[in-house]
Amino acid sequence: MRTLKRSLTKAKIIVADIFDDKLEEAKKLGAHCTVNAKKENMIEVVRKLSDGYGPTVSIDAAGLVSSLADLAEVTCNAGRVITMAFLEEPSQVAIFKITAKELDIRGSRLQNNKFDEVINAVKNGDIDISGLVSHKIPFADTKKAFDLIDSKDSSIKKVALIFD
Repeated sequence: MRTLKRSLTKAKIIVADIFDDKLEEAKKLGAHCTVNAKKENMIEVVRKLSDGYGPTVSIDAAGLVSSLADLAEVTCNAGRVITMAFLEEPSQVAIFKITAKELDIRGSRLQNNKFDEVINAVKNGDIDISGLVSHKIPFADTKKAFDLIDSKDSSIKKVALIFD
């Protein structure tokens, strides 16, 4: 147990994105390090930040054709890669990486019966979500909400549908 506690205190949150404003927001929310994958080689920087080992857990929220393969490359041996993307195109993950590194790759639909717990944490002030929602759109204009998300505009954080 002692080793586990020591390793948890050394845990480092690294966030990669292509928008500087989103990386700044990640720092405000607790990320220790950020990488602009448009300006830097994400794999090289993450390896350096993790002392050459790579992260134990990597999460693909970008959903790019290359992102799952990049995380399979950079994640440490016996690490876990979680994808939360809904990409229709096939990914270019080399099966050899999964087998040789003994990676655990899982999909997540962004829930796990945690909605009540999270809602209560927000209500109680345990989680501060101010500034995370950039747009509030009436449900009748749902198409506009999806168009905003699809625009990939860096000013768009989260879009909330409002029900009257």
